[in-house]
Amino acid sequence: MLEVGGENSGGGGEGGGAASFSFRANPQCSIGLRYKHPLEWTCSWDSASRQATVKRPTGSSISFRAAAGSADAPVSGGSRKLNYRVRLLNQDKSPCTDGNPIYLDMVQSNGSTLRFSASTGKVVSLISSSGVETTAEAYAAKLQVNRHPSTGAIQSIWSQSQGLL
Repeated sequence: MLEVGGENSGGGGEGGGAASFSFRANPQCSIGLRYKHPLEWTCSWDSASRQATVKRPTGSSISFRAAAGSADAPVSGGSRKLNYRVRLLNQDKSPCTDGNPIYLDMVQSNGSTLRFSASTGKVVSLISSSGVETTAEAYAAKLQVNRHPSTGAIQSIWSQSQGLL
């Protein structure tokens, strides 16, 4: 498998600002294409255990656990090989060391970040490793992926800069 835009661990441009494509051999055709859109990542927060679970577009998940009094949640369980972490943030983006966070920032190994709403679990913005923040709405307006409803296979990709791909 050849991954473009990230590590083999799966996705979203491994960063927030870019998308990730992976190419796999497929018995039905010569090359298969899988696209991992950063806005397809989701996150859930469990306040009792102080655990965040991030679900990738591929269906696999990454678990993070914050110690009491900490706003940093390193990877836990089988995800420990990843160099990711989640930061718990208040409304004003300050560290949330107790109570429920408003935002969950998943910082990826390349320094880019996916910012999730703790209440909806959806990506609200993407932050590049250089600190440039793009809202989910602005990103979605620049890149749209249409998938088959039952198989999830890509039917078309439209980008603001290149049109229909």
